[in-house]
Amino acid sequence: MLRSFGRIVPPLTRQMTRSAGGAGAGSDMAIERSSSLLMQQPASVSVSGGASARVACVARALSSGARMSLAPALTAAASSASAIGGVNGPSAAATSLAAASAAALGGLDDEIALEFDVSELRARRRLSTAPVEVFTESHVVSLLDGALATACRAESDPALKQEARRLAFQVCELYCSLAESYREHFYLDLIRAKGGNDTQKFAYKSLLKTILELPGGPRLLVDMRGDLLSLVHQNQLDAASVEPIDQLGVDLRNILKTIIVGHTHLTRLSWNTSAAILEKVMGYEAVHPMNGWNDLKRRIGRNRICFSYFVPLLPGEPLIVLHTALMTHRADNIHKIFEEPHDSLASPIPPTWAIFFSSSASHKGLSGVGLGHDLIMEAVAYIKKRHPTVKNFATLSPIPRFRMWLTANLAAAVADPAHPFNDLALTKAELSVVRRLESLSAKEYSTPAATLQTILGNDDWSKSHRISEALRAPMLRLASHYVNLKVGKSSYDPVAAFHIGNGATAGDINWMANASPRGMAESYGLMINYRYLSVSEGN
Repeated sequence: MLRSFGRIVPPLTRQMTRSAGGAGAGSDMAIERSSSLLMQQPASVSVSGGASARVACVARALSSGARMSLAPALTAAASSASAIGGVNGPSAAATSLAAASAAALGGLDDEIALEFDVSELRARRRLSTAPVEVFTESHVVSLLDGALATACRAESDPALKQEARRLAFQVCELYCSLAESYREHFYLDLIRAKGGNDTQKFAYKSLLKTILELPGGPRLLVDMRGDLLSLVHQNQLDAASVEPIDQLGVDLRNILKTIIVGHTHLTRLSWNTSAAILEKVMGYEAVHPMNGWNDLKRRIGRNRICFSYFVPLLPGEPLIVLHTALMTHRADNIHKIFEEPHDSLASPIPPTWAIFFSSSASHKGLSGVGLGHDLIMEAVAYIKKRHPTVKNFATLSPIPRFRMWLTANLAAAVADPAHPFNDLALTKAELSVVRRLESLSAKEYSTPAATLQTILGNDDWSKSHRISEALRAPMLRLASHYVNLKVGKSSYDPVAAFHIGNGATAGDINWMANASPRGMAESYGLMINYRYLSVSEGN
């Protein structure tokens, strides 16, 4: 079955590159048009500099595929022009073109690599109003096979390195031009590509490593893995595609690890950090979104520390951000951390607790790379050195799936009165107290699960102090049960899995610690402290 891939083409060069990069008469026609344009040079233009400048100008306008075909085509066009010059000899334009082609296009070799701008490529993502050119699957497969074969050969033949970079750049252009619905096909074609070696499995690694070496290539691979993870999480892959695409994700993660693990640099961000980086920090915040510069200022002021990791090959990109509050006591409410006026953060009592209240990876493609543990341990070392009074290290963390889990289990228990969750939902004493406070029908309090489901059906209960206090004990018990759930050897809750996997211990669960709409939607306002006892003194 023939598939086609949508690709954005710049309007000014679309007519010149309609078939560029392909084979046959179509490609020849594109190059002939380009060469003709080059020959249309005003007589007043300098012979040597004018042609060279025009060659470079048109070459830059063309796609990278057309550039690679343009160099030999220009030489052939110049030779033909010289040959047909007749008794008057070759025209000045032809002579200048022949002399300038090699120099101008040769000088573009390095420029082609330097022109790899991820932000520019990412901006080419297909828009509904963008002009689209269609490439068939055979074109994509041919490009991937050629790029992969050259990347493999370049590992043992340095003379092919530049060609491998050019083809890798073409693959990057193609990927950034694909509509989202075609990416699964692209990944599968990449996996199936053999580069002329039918016995080699997962041959794409050589091509990915070549992309990694391009300026901006690491960021594109991060984006590519993020796109792939989003595709996997949609659960719409064909059964036969799941395993190879999962393996591609693992290989992308391992390639990214080579430029990250062991190359990170811990940085404390401050109000003096560049605005570009601080804006990214605000934009990447996933746990407690910020509403502007004032929110950020509260999180990087006195007794507030914002740590981040950077690596050389992703310049200006905070890979992961860790927000920390230095306090005189264990934190049990996120609003107290955020609402404390900035000017009063200087306490006469030295801090004894470091509370990690937010950790956010900057890109989905970096998940699983293993930055969190190292960042926390380096942050602990930094704080111990500069704030020797701090003896305790803990988090104030969300419980993001608790409400979803509780809602599903209550529904199951309501449907089946014999369901064991009825015994966990409310004790007889708790049920009696709640029924006295709430006017419920017989159906609504027929079982403990039905009673709790009815009360939690909307968040009005949180506005009543009496009902809220009546629910405190059962909700804390249910949250504790949830946090201790396991899937295999790992915690079911993703935040618990992260911190317990990094050596922390589940501590206090805090009632109404985050009463924001998001906090209520995630966990009925509950938050938890995970204690890093191994780095806390006296433990």
